[in-house]
Amino acid sequence: MTSRARRLVTVALVVAGLVACKKTGSAFHPGDKCSPGRVECVSATTALFCGGGDTFVEVPCRGKAGCKSAGAVTTCDRAFAEKGDTCALAEDPKDRGFCTEDGKAVLVCRGGKLTPSLECPKGDCRVDGRRADCSTFVAKRGLPCPTDSDTYCGEDEKSLLKCKSGVLESAKACHGKQGCHGGKNPACDDTLATAGDVCTLSGLVVCAEDGESELVCQNGHFALSRPCKKSGCKVTNVAEKRIECR
Repeated sequence: MTSRARRLVTVALVVAGLVACKKTGSAFHPGDKCSPGRVECVSATTALFCGGGDTFVEVPCRGKAGCKSAGAVTTCDRAFAEKGDTCALAEDPKDRGFCTEDGKAVLVCRGGKLTPSLECPKGDCRVDGRRADCSTFVAKRGLPCPTDSDTYCGEDEKSLLKCKSGVLESAKACHGKQGCHGGKNPACDDTLATAGDVCTLSGLVVCAEDGESELVCQNGHFALSRPCKKSGCKVTNVAEKRIECR
């Protein structure tokens, strides 16, 4: 074989190798059709999840293990996430939570992007199974939330918010001296209130914040029950919600 022929064969082999590499590396792309639940690594820190509409969605694998394949099993370590990361709705239902790497926030998947939900003032956000939790939450009305019916303290620590249809909304005021404290489903001191405040326990009797009257929960709001003209209205037992009106 002449030297020119050998050069042509070498070039042909190189080109063939490049084509083969290109084909292997681009076997799957975001938007490609896929089977529900399928996961494919596209790099050491990125994966494709089969999301809504049975199409691949590219998501970052920010955990230390990154993205790994072992035989037929592919894993994407998402121990941490960041605001704005893409997410696959089929893999990340609304009861799934993620923690930011600094542990200061819980993120949930909304509209294909991870969105801030709850703040963790102590920086102790942790993922347990599918849920992201921290010891003390600060929630804001109107933000998305992981699980319906769960309650959280509002950022003023004087109100209770409830997760309804994936969004935090006002549940009731916590105007008592102890306010609202704790993590998920916290204690709410509602032994003091203002006429018109939202309430959840029909018939509950509390003191008005000015200490001059007694209020009762009727039709979801506190209303005037009676004035306390002699010595005012006082809370005698917060835990048992006992008051005294004289």
